[in-house]
Amino acid sequence: CTDIAKMVHAPIFHVNGDDPEAVVFMAQLAHDYRQTFHKDIVIDMYCYRRNGHNEADEPSATQPLMYSVIKKLPSTRELFANKLVAEGVISKAESVAFEDDYRESLDKGEYVASALVREPNKTLYVDWTPY
Repeated sequence: CTDIAKMVHAPIFHVNGDDPEAVVFMAQLAHDYRQTFHKDIVIDMYCYRRNGHNEADEPSATQPLMYSVIKKLPSTRELFANKLVAEGVISKAESVAFEDDYRESLDKGEYVASALVREPNKTLYVDWTPY
């Protein structure tokens, strides 16, 4: 998936999707690069979809070996929660409470993310007329 980036000589950052802190760092680094050098950059986040291509199918029907391995792996949320617990950032009880509260919000249909910005940031507009 990075061949096009190579063709246009754009730097490529590879990052593990199971490491949320690394993903955020790469996104910030890519943004800083883009803002500083005004050139394209590509983030290649390697990860998998636990529930297949569209998160709703049964992927083990077409790729049984790969998905038998994936099924045994802890989720990204579990990995990150365990890391935070191991580092003493949160307790196991807090981790469980965060998950339960989030699930409850989803089940109630509440907004889980902040409302979208009403007015777009005009500094991010691109003038496409030269193209």
